[in-house]
Amino acid sequence: MKIVVFGTGNYFDRYFKYIEKFDTVIVVDNNVIKQGTIIKGYLIESPEILNEIEFDKIFICSIYCYDIRLQLISMGISERKINYFFDFEQEENDFEFYENANHGNKKKIALISHDFSVTGAQNCLLSVSEYLNKKFFHVIIGSPYDGDMRNAFWKSGSEVYVDRRLRMGKLDSIEWIKDCDIIVVNTVQLYYLLRGVPKDKAIVWWIHEPMILYNSVIPDVLLNIDYKNFHIYSVSTLADKGLKKYLPDVNINRLIFGVKDGYQKKTMYGHDKNNILEFIMVGGVSKIKGHDILISALKLLNQSEISRLKITFVGDDTTAYAKKLKEQAYEEKLPIEFLGTMSHTDTLSMIDKSDILICASREESMSAVVIEAMMYEKCTIVSNETGVAEFISNNKNAYLFNSGDEKELAKKISLVLCNRTEVKRIGQEARKTYEQFFNMEKYYQRLDIIFNKLN
Repeated sequence: MKIVVFGTGNYFDRYFKYIEKFDTVIVVDNNVIKQGTIIKGYLIESPEILNEIEFDKIFICSIYCYDIRLQLISMGISERKINYFFDFEQEENDFEFYENANHGNKKKIALISHDFSVTGAQNCLLSVSEYLNKKFFHVIIGSPYDGDMRNAFWKSGSEVYVDRRLRMGKLDSIEWIKDCDIIVVNTVQLYYLLRGVPKDKAIVWWIHEPMILYNSVIPDVLLNIDYKNFHIYSVSTLADKGLKKYLPDVNINRLIFGVKDGYQKKTMYGHDKNNILEFIMVGGVSKIKGHDILISALKLLNQSEISRLKITFVGDDTTAYAKKLKEQAYEEKLPIEFLGTMSHTDTLSMIDKSDILICASREESMSAVVIEAMMYEKCTIVSNETGVAEFISNNKNAYLFNSGDEKELAKKISLVLCNRTEVKRIGQEARKTYEQFFNMEKYYQRLDIIFNKLN
Protein backbone atom coordinates (compact mmCIF):
# COMPACT_ATOMS: atom_id res chain seq x y z
CA MET A 1 0.00 0.00 0.00
CA LYS A 2 1.33 3.43 -0.96
CA ILE A 3 0.51 6.06 1.68
CA VAL A 4 1.08 9.79 2.04
CA VAL A 5 1.84 11.36 5.42
CA PHE A 6 0.87 15.04 5.60
CA GLY A 7 2.69 16.89 8.41
CA THR A 8 6.08 16.41 10.07
CA GLY A 9 5.61 17.85 13.55
CA ASN A 10 4.92 16.23 16.91
CA TYR A 11 2.23 13.91 15.59
CA PHE A 12 4.62 12.55 12.95
CA ASP A 13 7.04 11.66 15.72
CA ARG A 14 4.28 10.21 17.91
CA TYR A 15 2.93 7.93 15.19
CA PHE A 16 6.19 7.08 13.41
CA LYS A 17 6.08 3.50 14.74
CA TYR A 18 2.98 3.01 12.55
CA ILE A 19 4.30 4.96 9.57
CA GLU A 20 7.51 2.97 9.19
CA LYS A 21 5.54 -0.28 8.83
CA PHE A 22 4.36 0.75 5.34
CA ASP A 23 6.50 -0.22 2.34
CA THR A 24 5.96 2.98 0.38
CA VAL A 25 5.64 6.32 2.18
CA ILE A 26 5.57 9.83 0.73
CA VAL A 27 5.93 12.68 3.22
CA VAL A 28 4.61 16.20 2.52
CA ASP A 29 4.39 19.40 4.56
CA ASN A 30 3.07 22.92 3.94
CA ASN A 31 6.16 24.45 5.56
CA VAL A 32 8.40 25.50 2.65
CA ILE A 33 11.44 25.59 4.95
CA LYS A 34 11.04 21.87 5.65
CA GLN A 35 10.50 20.92 1.99
CA GLY A 36 13.60 19.31 0.52
CA THR A 37 14.94 18.24 3.92
CA ILE A 38 15.08 14.73 5.39
CA ILE A 39 13.10 13.49 8.42
CA LYS A 40 13.68 9.97 9.76
CA GLY A 41 15.01 8.93 6.35
CA TYR A 42 12.11 10.41 4.35
CA LEU A 43 12.36 13.35 1.93
CA ILE A 44 9.82 16.07 2.77
CA GLU A 45 8.01 17.27 -0.35
CA SER A 46 5.48 19.94 -1.24
CA PRO A 47 1.76 18.95 -1.20
CA GLU A 48 1.71 19.92 -4.90
CA ILE A 49 3.26 16.53 -5.65
CA LEU A 50 -0.06 14.89 -4.72
CA ASN A 51 -1.51 15.94 -8.08
CA GLU A 52 1.29 14.08 -9.85
CA ILE A 53 1.38 10.72 -8.07
CA GLU A 54 -0.88 7.77 -7.30
CA PHE A 55 -1.45 6.72 -3.70
CA ASP A 56 -3.91 4.64 -1.70
CA LYS A 57 -4.38 6.66 1.48
CA ILE A 58 -3.27 9.93 3.01
CA PHE A 59 -2.81 10.31 6.78
CA ILE A 60 -2.92 13.84 8.19
CA CYS A 61 -0.43 14.09 11.08
CA SER A 62 -1.17 17.58 12.28
CA ILE A 63 -3.28 19.46 14.82
CA TYR A 64 -4.67 21.33 11.81
CA CYS A 65 -6.57 18.25 10.59
CA TYR A 66 -9.71 20.13 9.65
CA ASP A 67 -7.94 22.77 7.63
CA ILE A 68 -5.63 20.32 5.82
CA ARG A 69 -8.65 18.16 4.98
CA LEU A 70 -10.28 21.14 3.27
CA GLN A 71 -7.00 21.87 1.48
CA LEU A 72 -6.86 18.31 0.14
CA ILE A 73 -10.50 18.35 -0.99
CA SER A 74 -9.89 21.64 -2.81
CA MET A 75 -7.01 19.88 -4.63
CA GLY A 76 -9.47 17.28 -5.92
CA ILE A 77 -8.43 14.46 -3.60
CA SER A 78 -11.22 12.05 -2.73
CA GLU A 79 -12.45 12.19 0.87
CA ARG A 80 -12.39 8.38 0.91
CA LYS A 81 -8.59 8.52 0.77
CA ILE A 82 -8.25 11.03 3.65
CA ASN A 83 -7.42 9.63 7.11
CA TYR A 84 -6.15 11.14 10.34
CA PHE A 85 -3.24 10.31 12.59
CA PHE A 86 -5.47 8.61 15.15
CA ASP A 87 -6.65 6.16 12.45
CA PHE A 88 -3.22 4.53 12.74
CA GLU A 89 -4.22 3.17 16.13
CA GLN A 90 -7.18 1.14 14.88
CA GLU A 91 -9.01 1.79 18.16
CA GLU A 92 -12.27 -0.12 18.72
CA ASN A 93 -13.93 2.67 20.69
CA ASP A 94 -14.02 6.40 20.28
CA PHE A 95 -13.53 6.98 23.97
CA GLU A 96 -12.71 5.48 27.35
CA PHE A 97 -14.79 6.46 30.36
CA TYR A 98 -13.55 6.57 33.95
CA GLU A 99 -16.60 6.71 36.20
CA ASN A 100 -16.65 8.37 39.58
CA ALA A 101 -19.10 8.74 42.45
CA ASN A 102 -22.77 9.52 41.84
CA HIS A 103 -23.08 13.26 41.34
CA GLY A 104 -26.86 13.45 41.65
CA ASN A 105 -28.46 16.57 40.18
CA LYS A 106 -25.47 18.87 40.54
CA LYS A 107 -24.73 21.46 37.87
CA LYS A 108 -22.42 19.96 35.24
CA ILE A 109 -19.16 21.57 34.15
CA ALA A 110 -16.91 20.15 31.42
CA LEU A 111 -13.16 20.78 31.53
CA ILE A 112 -11.36 20.14 28.22
CA SER A 113 -7.59 19.57 28.14
CA HIS A 114 -5.41 19.08 25.04
CA ASP A 115 -3.84 16.05 26.77
CA PHE A 116 -3.34 14.42 30.18
CA SER A 117 0.42 14.87 30.36
CA VAL A 118 2.14 16.29 33.46
CA THR A 119 2.63 19.95 32.51
CA GLY A 120 1.94 23.34 34.01
CA ALA A 121 -1.33 23.92 32.15
CA GLN A 122 -2.69 20.53 33.25
CA ASN A 123 -1.67 21.18 36.85
CA CYS A 124 -3.59 24.46 36.68
CA LEU A 125 -6.65 22.63 35.36
CA LEU A 126 -6.32 20.02 38.13
CA SER A 127 -6.58 22.74 40.75
CA VAL A 128 -9.76 23.98 39.02
CA SER A 129 -11.14 20.43 39.13
CA GLU A 130 -10.39 20.16 42.85
CA TYR A 131 -11.99 23.54 43.52
CA LEU A 132 -15.18 22.79 41.53
CA ASN A 133 -15.64 19.40 43.17
CA LYS A 134 -15.36 21.02 46.60
CA LYS A 135 -18.01 23.49 45.47
CA PHE A 136 -20.30 20.53 44.72
CA PHE A 137 -20.35 20.76 40.96
CA HIS A 138 -20.56 17.67 38.76
CA VAL A 139 -17.20 17.92 36.99
CA ILE A 140 -16.41 16.04 33.77
CA ILE A 141 -12.93 16.20 32.29
CA GLY A 142 -12.09 15.21 28.73
CA SER A 143 -8.96 14.98 26.62
CA PRO A 144 -8.04 13.38 23.30
CA TYR A 145 -4.89 11.85 24.80
CA ASP A 146 -4.32 9.74 27.88
CA GLY A 147 -1.45 10.44 30.27
CA ASP A 148 -0.19 10.36 33.84
CA MET A 149 -2.49 13.21 34.93
CA ARG A 150 -5.65 11.25 34.17
CA ASN A 151 -5.62 9.42 37.48
CA ALA A 152 -5.03 12.68 39.37
CA PHE A 153 -8.11 14.19 37.74
CA TRP A 154 -10.13 11.11 38.63
CA LYS A 155 -8.93 11.26 42.25
CA SER A 156 -10.07 14.90 42.40
CA GLY A 157 -13.65 13.56 42.17
CA SER A 158 -14.30 14.13 38.47
CA GLU A 159 -15.53 11.86 35.74
CA VAL A 160 -12.84 11.43 33.10
CA TYR A 161 -13.09 10.79 29.35
CA VAL A 162 -10.21 10.00 27.04
CA ASP A 163 -12.12 10.87 23.88
CA ARG A 164 -10.43 10.60 20.50
CA ARG A 165 -13.17 12.69 18.90
CA LEU A 166 -11.68 15.75 20.58
CA ARG A 167 -8.71 15.39 18.24
CA MET A 168 -10.62 17.17 15.52
CA GLY A 169 -14.36 17.03 16.23
CA LYS A 170 -16.69 19.77 17.34
CA LEU A 171 -17.75 20.09 20.96
CA ASP A 172 -21.45 20.26 20.10
CA SER A 173 -21.30 16.76 18.57
CA ILE A 174 -20.04 14.98 21.71
CA GLU A 175 -22.82 13.65 23.96
CA TRP A 176 -21.11 13.95 27.36
CA ILE A 177 -20.53 17.65 26.68
CA LYS A 178 -24.11 18.38 25.57
CA ASP A 179 -25.51 18.05 29.10
CA CYS A 180 -22.97 20.43 30.65
CA ASP A 181 -23.94 24.00 31.58
CA ILE A 182 -20.40 25.43 31.49
CA ILE A 183 -17.44 24.38 29.33
CA VAL A 184 -13.87 25.28 30.28
CA VAL A 185 -11.42 25.02 27.38
CA ASN A 186 -7.86 24.97 28.65
CA THR A 187 -5.03 26.40 26.50
CA VAL A 188 -4.83 27.90 23.01
CA GLN A 189 -3.89 24.48 21.60
CA LEU A 190 -7.58 23.54 21.51
CA TYR A 191 -8.55 26.59 19.44
CA TYR A 192 -9.65 24.36 16.55
CA LEU A 193 -12.53 23.02 18.71
CA LEU A 194 -13.98 26.45 19.36
CA ARG A 195 -15.74 26.60 15.99
CA GLY A 196 -18.22 24.04 17.23
CA VAL A 197 -19.03 25.17 20.76
CA PRO A 198 -22.69 24.87 21.74
CA LYS A 199 -24.39 28.24 21.46
CA ASP A 200 -26.39 27.74 24.67
CA LYS A 201 -23.35 27.11 26.91
CA ALA A 202 -21.10 29.48 28.81
CA ILE A 203 -17.56 29.00 27.49
CA VAL A 204 -14.51 29.78 29.61
CA TRP A 205 -11.35 29.84 27.47
CA TRP A 206 -8.21 29.91 29.64
CA ILE A 207 -5.05 30.73 27.70
CA HIS A 208 -1.54 30.09 29.02
CA GLU A 209 0.67 30.27 25.94
CA PRO A 210 3.31 32.84 25.01
CA MET A 211 3.36 34.69 21.70
CA ILE A 212 5.62 32.14 20.01
CA LEU A 213 2.93 29.43 20.22
CA TYR A 214 0.62 31.48 18.00
CA ASN A 215 2.99 30.97 15.08
CA SER A 216 1.27 27.62 14.58
CA VAL A 217 -2.27 28.98 14.98
CA ILE A 218 -4.32 29.48 11.85
CA PRO A 219 -5.62 33.09 11.99
CA ASP A 220 -8.73 32.35 9.91
CA VAL A 221 -9.94 29.92 12.57
CA LEU A 222 -9.62 32.49 15.35
CA LEU A 223 -11.29 35.18 13.26
CA ASN A 224 -14.31 33.04 12.40
CA ILE A 225 -15.39 32.11 15.91
CA ASP A 226 -18.47 33.65 17.50
CA TYR A 227 -17.20 34.90 20.87
CA LYS A 228 -20.57 36.13 22.20
CA ASN A 229 -20.86 33.40 24.85
CA PHE A 230 -17.12 33.32 25.58
CA HIS A 231 -15.39 34.40 28.78
CA ILE A 232 -11.68 34.61 27.94
CA TYR A 233 -9.03 34.55 30.66
CA SER A 234 -5.25 34.58 30.51
CA VAL A 235 -2.49 34.04 33.05
CA SER A 236 -0.57 37.24 32.21
CA THR A 237 -0.18 40.23 29.92
CA LEU A 238 2.36 38.24 27.90
CA ALA A 239 -0.24 35.53 27.38
CA ASP A 240 -2.63 38.19 26.05
CA LYS A 241 -0.32 39.33 23.28
CA GLY A 242 -0.76 36.38 20.93
CA LEU A 243 -4.54 36.47 20.92
CA LYS A 244 -4.63 40.28 20.76
CA LYS A 245 -2.54 40.08 17.59
CA TYR A 246 -5.47 38.46 15.79
CA LEU A 247 -8.35 39.73 17.94
CA PRO A 248 -7.39 43.24 19.11
CA ASP A 249 -10.93 44.06 20.25
CA VAL A 250 -11.66 40.88 22.21
CA ASN A 251 -12.03 41.28 25.98
CA ILE A 252 -9.46 39.26 27.95
CA ASN A 253 -9.70 38.96 31.72
CA ARG A 254 -6.98 37.84 34.10
CA LEU A 255 -6.90 34.50 35.89
CA ILE A 256 -3.62 33.98 37.71
CA PHE A 257 -3.16 30.45 39.00
CA GLY A 258 -2.00 29.56 42.49
CA VAL A 259 0.63 27.23 43.89
CA LYS A 260 0.09 24.95 46.87
CA ASP A 261 2.15 25.96 49.89
CA GLY A 262 4.75 23.39 50.89
CA TYR A 263 7.09 25.79 52.65
CA GLN A 264 8.75 24.92 55.94
CA LYS A 265 11.17 27.47 57.33
CA LYS A 266 14.69 26.14 57.77
CA THR A 267 17.13 26.96 60.53
CA MET A 268 20.07 26.78 58.11
CA TYR A 269 20.07 28.68 54.87
CA GLY A 270 21.59 27.28 51.73
CA HIS A 271 25.07 25.81 51.52
CA ASP A 272 27.19 28.40 53.29
CA LYS A 273 29.23 25.73 55.00
CA ASN A 274 30.68 24.69 51.64
CA ASN A 275 30.94 28.26 50.34
CA ILE A 276 28.94 27.08 47.34
CA LEU A 277 25.74 28.58 46.01
CA GLU A 278 23.50 26.07 44.29
CA PHE A 279 21.54 27.35 41.29
CA ILE A 280 18.73 25.46 39.56
CA MET A 281 16.92 25.73 36.22
CA VAL A 282 13.70 23.78 35.73
CA GLY A 283 12.16 22.93 32.36
CA GLY A 284 12.92 20.90 29.27
CA VAL A 285 16.37 21.80 27.93
CA SER A 286 15.41 23.93 24.94
CA LYS A 287 16.15 27.20 23.19
CA ILE A 288 12.91 28.81 24.37
CA LYS A 289 13.86 28.09 28.02
CA GLY A 290 17.22 29.81 27.52
CA HIS A 291 19.63 27.18 28.84
CA ASP A 292 22.16 28.32 26.23
CA ILE A 293 21.90 31.89 27.55
CA LEU A 294 22.89 30.70 31.03
CA ILE A 295 25.81 28.69 29.64
CA SER A 296 27.02 31.77 27.73
CA ALA A 297 26.71 33.82 30.94
CA LEU A 298 28.75 31.30 32.92
CA LYS A 299 31.57 31.54 30.37
CA LEU A 300 31.83 35.26 31.20
CA LEU A 301 32.54 34.61 34.89
CA ASN A 302 36.05 34.35 36.28
CA GLN A 303 37.40 31.11 37.69
CA SER A 304 36.98 32.24 41.29
CA GLU A 305 33.27 32.81 40.67
CA ILE A 306 32.86 29.50 38.85
CA SER A 307 34.39 27.66 41.79
CA ARG A 308 31.74 29.06 44.12
CA LEU A 309 28.66 27.84 42.29
CA LYS A 310 26.92 24.74 41.08
CA ILE A 311 24.17 24.58 38.44
CA THR A 312 21.51 21.88 38.20
CA PHE A 313 19.26 21.44 35.15
CA VAL A 314 16.00 19.57 35.81
CA GLY A 315 13.93 18.68 32.76
CA ASP A 316 13.98 16.65 29.56
CA ASP A 317 17.55 16.51 28.27
CA THR A 318 17.18 13.84 25.58
CA THR A 319 16.96 16.12 22.54
CA ALA A 320 19.74 16.89 20.07
CA TYR A 321 19.73 20.46 21.38
CA ALA A 322 20.31 19.22 24.94
CA LYS A 323 23.09 16.90 23.79
CA LYS A 324 24.88 19.85 22.17
CA LEU A 325 24.66 21.88 25.40
CA LYS A 326 25.93 18.92 27.45
CA GLU A 327 28.96 18.70 25.19
CA GLN A 328 29.53 22.43 25.47
CA ALA A 329 29.29 22.38 29.28
CA TYR A 330 31.75 19.47 29.42
CA GLU A 331 34.25 21.12 27.07
CA GLU A 332 34.11 24.40 29.01
CA LYS A 333 34.39 22.53 32.35
CA LEU A 334 31.28 24.27 33.65
CA PRO A 335 29.80 23.01 36.96
CA ILE A 336 26.47 21.92 35.44
CA GLU A 337 24.64 18.71 36.32
CA PHE A 338 21.88 17.46 33.99
CA LEU A 339 19.34 15.45 36.01
CA GLY A 340 16.76 14.90 33.27
CA THR A 341 13.02 14.62 33.83
CA MET A 342 11.82 14.27 37.42
CA SER A 343 8.43 13.98 39.08
CA HIS A 344 6.80 17.19 40.24
CA THR A 345 7.34 16.19 43.87
CA ASP A 346 11.05 15.53 43.32
CA THR A 347 11.39 18.76 41.34
CA LEU A 348 9.92 20.75 44.22
CA SER A 349 12.36 19.03 46.56
CA MET A 350 15.25 20.08 44.32
CA ILE A 351 14.03 23.70 44.28
CA ASP A 352 13.75 23.65 48.07
CA LYS A 353 17.33 22.35 48.41
CA SER A 354 18.73 24.99 46.06
CA ASP A 355 19.70 28.56 46.87
CA ILE A 356 18.72 30.37 43.68
CA LEU A 357 16.43 29.58 40.76
CA ILE A 358 17.17 30.98 37.32
CA CYS A 359 14.47 31.44 34.69
CA ALA A 360 16.24 32.48 31.48
CA SER A 361 13.28 31.93 29.15
CA ARG A 362 13.24 33.90 25.93
CA GLU A 363 9.46 33.97 26.28
CA GLU A 364 7.17 32.42 28.90
CA SER A 365 3.63 33.49 29.70
CA MET A 366 3.83 32.69 33.43
CA SER A 367 6.52 30.61 35.08
CA ALA A 368 5.10 28.20 37.67
CA VAL A 369 8.61 27.21 38.79
CA VAL A 370 9.45 30.84 39.64
CA ILE A 371 6.30 31.04 41.75
CA GLU A 372 7.22 27.74 43.42
CA ALA A 373 10.69 29.10 44.18
CA MET A 374 9.11 32.24 45.68
CA MET A 375 6.91 29.99 47.79
CA TYR A 376 10.06 28.31 49.14
CA GLU A 377 11.56 31.73 49.99
CA LYS A 378 14.18 31.48 47.25
CA CYS A 379 15.98 34.25 45.46
CA THR A 380 15.27 34.12 41.72
CA ILE A 381 16.95 35.59 38.65
CA VAL A 382 14.27 36.02 36.00
CA SER A 383 14.07 37.05 32.35
CA ASN A 384 11.89 40.13 31.78
CA GLU A 385 10.04 38.19 29.03
CA THR A 386 8.10 36.08 31.50
CA GLY A 387 4.60 36.76 32.79
CA VAL A 388 5.76 36.63 36.41
CA ALA A 389 7.97 39.69 35.73
CA GLU A 390 4.78 41.77 36.22
CA PHE A 391 5.03 40.94 39.92
CA ILE A 392 8.75 41.56 40.31
CA SER A 393 10.47 44.73 41.46
CA ASN A 394 14.09 44.41 40.39
CA ASN A 395 16.52 44.02 43.31
CA LYS A 396 13.61 43.88 45.77
CA ASN A 397 11.83 40.51 45.47
CA ALA A 398 13.91 39.07 42.59
CA TYR A 399 16.57 40.01 40.07
CA LEU A 400 15.42 40.82 36.53
CA PHE A 401 17.55 40.76 33.40
CA ASN A 402 16.77 41.51 29.77
CA SER A 403 15.83 38.37 27.86
CA GLY A 404 18.73 36.93 25.86
CA ASP A 405 21.34 39.22 27.46
CA GLU A 406 24.02 36.82 28.75
CA LYS A 407 26.21 39.73 29.93
CA GLU A 408 23.50 41.10 32.20
CA LEU A 409 22.71 37.60 33.48
CA ALA A 410 26.39 37.08 34.27
CA LYS A 411 26.39 40.33 36.29
CA LYS A 412 23.37 39.15 38.30
CA ILE A 413 25.11 35.84 39.07
CA SER A 414 28.25 37.70 40.15
CA LEU A 415 26.14 39.93 42.35
CA VAL A 416 24.53 37.08 44.29
CA LEU A 417 27.84 35.26 44.66
CA CYS A 418 29.24 38.29 46.46
CA ASN A 419 26.27 39.04 48.69
CA ARG A 420 24.66 36.15 50.52
CA THR A 421 22.79 38.52 52.81
CA GLU A 422 20.99 40.07 49.84
CA VAL A 423 20.15 36.62 48.53
CA LYS A 424 18.43 35.79 51.79
CA ARG A 425 16.62 39.16 51.97
CA ILE A 426 15.30 38.88 48.42
CA GLY A 427 14.10 35.36 49.14
CA GLN A 428 12.13 36.67 52.12
CA GLU A 429 10.55 39.36 49.93
CA ALA A 430 9.76 36.75 47.29
CA ARG A 431 7.86 34.74 49.89
CA LYS A 432 5.73 37.83 50.65
CA THR A 433 4.97 38.18 46.93
CA TYR A 434 3.83 34.56 46.82
CA GLU A 435 1.54 35.08 49.82
CA GLN A 436 0.09 38.25 48.31
CA PHE A 437 -0.67 36.97 44.80
CA PHE A 438 -0.12 33.24 44.32
CA ASN A 439 -1.29 31.27 47.35
CA MET A 440 -4.26 28.94 46.93
CA GLU A 441 -6.62 31.04 49.05
CA LYS A 442 -6.18 34.00 46.67
CA TYR A 443 -6.52 31.66 43.69
CA TYR A 444 -9.78 30.16 44.97
CA GLN A 445 -11.12 33.67 45.57
CA ARG A 446 -10.50 34.44 41.89
CA LEU A 447 -12.23 31.20 40.85
CA ASP A 448 -15.17 32.04 43.13
CA ILE A 449 -15.75 35.31 41.31
CA ILE A 450 -15.67 33.62 37.89
CA PHE A 451 -17.90 30.63 38.57
CA ASN A 452 -20.37 32.46 40.81
CA LYS A 453 -20.93 34.85 37.93
CA LEU A 454 -21.54 31.95 35.53
CA ASN A 455 -23.61 29.83 37.91
